[in-house]
Amino acid sequence: MQIVVVANKVLQNEFAVKGPSANVEVKYVKTLSEIEETPGVVFYLLDDEAISQDVKQLETLGCTVVINAVALTLKDLPEGFIRINAWPGFLNRPIIEVVAREQDAANAKTIFENLGWKHQLVPDLPGMISARIIAMIINEAYFTLNDQVSSKEEIDLAMKLGTNYPFGPFEWCEQIGKMKVVGLLKKLSVTDSRYEPAPNFTTH
Repeated sequence: MQIVVVANKVLQNEFAVKGPSANVEVKYVKTLSEIEETPGVVFYLLDDEAISQDVKQLETLGCTVVINAVALTLKDLPEGFIRINAWPGFLNRPIIEVVAREQDAANAKTIFENLGWKHQLVPDLPGMISARIIAMIINEAYFTLNDQVSSKEEIDLAMKLGTNYPFGPFEWCEQIGKMKVVGLLKKLSVTDSRYEPAPNFTTH
């Protein structure tokens, strides 16, 4: 299987560390313009804001596109696209969350089995599962900070010691990117007010 990974250096490294199996040929590029011939699969891991610019070109490639679409759903994407969560740090989780239309589920299974990556098909919802949970934890941390209960550093330390998480909520937010988290929260808050971003989220 030939795969082209369109990503920044950080996510290229994460993909490589995840370790594609030996029967997969991977080429890494930073932009779609660097793709010289049609591959079997394109992993498009650029940020959500780049998707709107590149989606038409991705559609014309004539291959399966696995796309880093966390806040978007398949209703926002062309037929044949497969969603994953490739926020920084999420590719290296033990199980990759995958969203595929019913007719694309078998294709998704084949791709991830060839990669040698454990995966789980999940519902087509903004944030899937893990990103929703992390975004809510980060949001609650900002509410706590706003109430002057504790400092960022103390909240991060308490979460790591108390829950055995690898990062505290503010560390996670910095790694993922604040605007990605805020964007997901705003999308989720349209149908559920519990996800309304904390008032100090964009100012701290």
